[in-house]
Amino acid sequence: MAESSRRVAPGEDLDHEALWAEHTKLARQTKELSGDFLRFFAEMHRELRIINARLDRQLGTQPPLPMNGPTIEEGYRRNGNNNEIHC
Repeated sequence: MAESSRRVAPGEDLDHEALWAEHTKLARQTKELSGDFLRFFAEMHRELRIINARLDRQLGTQPPLPMNGPTIEEGYRRNGNNNEIHC
């Protein structure tokens, strides 16, 4: 048979004041975690904006990449010895 969750553990105090104190402690911890999460969210948002701004500035300064691949007319296979193109 399953054990009851209402059993009192040794040394456990279940009076009203102890429960209220535990509730107050949990409420304070929840408020601290909420503040930590909001600070973390604000920091991540700020960092992402900085990264996006840097990427936007770099986008215009980089030259386009050259096309080094074979064209459709050249085919896609090359001979390793003399670089002849085979279709």
